[in-house]
Amino acid sequence: MKLTWLIDIDLMAEEQTGIVSHLKSLGYQVHRLSAALDKPRIKHDEETIYAFLGSFQELDAIRKHLKFPVATYGLNRYVNRSGYASHMPPEWFLNENSIMATWGLLQRNPNRFFSMFESDRLFVRPDDGRKTFTGQVFEKSNIQDEMLFLDRYSSVMPETLIWVGEALTVGPEYRFWISDGKVVTWSEYSWNKAAISSPTAPGKILFDMAQNVAILEWQLDRIYTVDITEYNGEARIIELNSFSCAGLYQCDGKMLLETVSRDILYEWQAEV
Repeated sequence: MKLTWLIDIDLMAEEQTGIVSHLKSLGYQVHRLSAALDKPRIKHDEETIYAFLGSFQELDAIRKHLKFPVATYGLNRYVNRSGYASHMPPEWFLNENSIMATWGLLQRNPNRFFSMFESDRLFVRPDDGRKTFTGQVFEKSNIQDEMLFLDRYSSVMPETLIWVGEALTVGPEYRFWISDGKVVTWSEYSWNKAAISSPTAPGKILFDMAQNVAILEWQLDRIYTVDITEYNGEARIIELNSFSCAGLYQCDGKMLLETVSRDILYEWQAEV
């Protein structure tokens, strides 16, 4: 079997510029994908695996363009929070007491949820792993305005499944990449990119939690990511995400792609 990568360079452009050339130096064929480029003309080879790395939007576009399957990792039915949380120890999770509801239920009676958690701040995130909207804090004092903003500028619908919990103050957040039962690399991340100018290594308790996830009998997929933070001196999982559509931030991208390429080929060769 051979491996060809389909890389969305728009997603990789800021901090992982050397990935494409590195993959080519290892002998893998790479097709660059971008909203600014024409879609590549690829003649399907049955002995080749076509693996994708990029945004959800680019994945949808390349799937429509190509007439053959594209391999993705961590994008199965378990990538929703209701999926992976049902198979993992609940005490591993931040906001382990959060509850599932719908956007419409929150809109109609937000005070019920503030009372339930005895807090003036709620953390709300979608169940969907494709991120209908970014998880965020809602303040009791202006929740109507915040919900109206999401109604207008996201694809959230009244029936959208969400998780609601108390907003908690946590430490730095780290993404770990897991492939074939091992922790490969990591990166600190922040929604405020300017906040991370010189990223530091995660502490031992975060590494240990990532390792616990990697060796758990149940696995989301062969390759995926897990976001972990520290809360009250303990490591807690924020969420699990796909590998194929997750940003790389400042991880060791070259080592990551080198490792997962070997793991992908091993998986497919074992099935032949």
